[in-house]
Amino acid sequence: MPSIQQRPSGSFRVSFRVEGRQKSLTYASMKDARTASDLIDRLGPVAALAVLEAQASASDAMPTVSEYVRHHIAALDGITPGTRLDYERMTDRRIDTQPIGALPVNLVTTDHIRTWLAYLEGQGLSAKSRRNHHTLLSAAFTRAIEEQLRGTNPAKGMKIKSAAPDAGHVFLTENELTILVGATPARYQPLVLFLAGTGMRWGEATALLVGDVDLDATVPVVHVRRAWKRTGHGGLDTAPGAPKTRAGLRTVSLPHQLVAELRPLVDGRPADEYVFTAPRGGPVRSDHFHARAWGPTLRRLNARVDADGNKKIPDLGKKPRIHDLRHSHASSLLAQGLPLPVIQARLGHESIETTVGTYGHLAPDHLELAAAAAGAYLVQASPEVLALEA
Repeated sequence: MPSIQQRPSGSFRVSFRVEGRQKSLTYASMKDARTASDLIDRLGPVAALAVLEAQASASDAMPTVSEYVRHHIAALDGITPGTRLDYERMTDRRIDTQPIGALPVNLVTTDHIRTWLAYLEGQGLSAKSRRNHHTLLSAAFTRAIEEQLRGTNPAKGMKIKSAAPDAGHVFLTENELTILVGATPARYQPLVLFLAGTGMRWGEATALLVGDVDLDATVPVVHVRRAWKRTGHGGLDTAPGAPKTRAGLRTVSLPHQLVAELRPLVDGRPADEYVFTAPRGGPVRSDHFHARAWGPTLRRLNARVDADGNKKIPDLGKKPRIHDLRHSHASSLLAQGLPLPVIQARLGHESIETTVGTYGHLAPDHLELAAAAAGAYLVQASPEVLALEA
């Protein structure tokens, strides 16, 4: 840990050890000395020295990366309070704590960005999360260019290493879904079936109103018009808003099994009431559902005991998340040969790349199907080709 001593001249010396040797830095004010000491304490002496050298060569008016990212977040328009809170947390947890956060914004290089991305990967962040962090930082550098603080964006064009497409995903077979639904408390069985039968996101399904459901249409459907959003005040699922993307505004067709499940939940009820409700009324909240239904159900299944503690039920053998019902829905559609663009529209993905990247590897016998399709195209031309070769 560094120490600070005031010298007879009135300056302040910060003393610390780096790679086994004593080192000291001198500052004109206690404030600057404490800033250096805190940086050494937070980043370690080697990384802190590199940052302090960079700061010494920069203008006093040049903000650090952390300071500038916060400036960028504050200036953003058109984002929800929850998104702003997410960005602030990214800065607090993944930028402030790293050497890149203390560097002057005009001195950051692509090597600094690569080191930071390697740190994020080493922390176990998913490719999606690392991409979100990188997008935030890159957007801040773009603003820095616009405000003439630097000439180039060091984060631009950098690729984020992706994990295996199904990493962390749990896909439930028809039999496993049957086991899961059967072990779920009766009140929540329709909700679990609905998630698995539509592929809708949790925040979309639990924000569904009776007026969004049309069971008497030629093809029964639900209209996805809203989803739960965080308010930015620390709470979850606290206010309804637009779906995750513009593509999230969609119409999802219903299989006949879900029509039968939904009928008792919507018939005769006001259009502005929630389809799925908690025991005391109001929407189903994720924390309540996990604590009272989902968590206990999985524990019983993996312990092979029913709600009364009797060892009667089969072992699920998996630990799915709620979101895995969406993944399982998509994989079941692919197994039946539905095209990826159809699945993209059903799931509300903004880009087909998201659908392909997440589920493309599950397409059944894609090599065999592609070869068969190409063969059908060549079936009449091939005899002529053979005749010419002969």
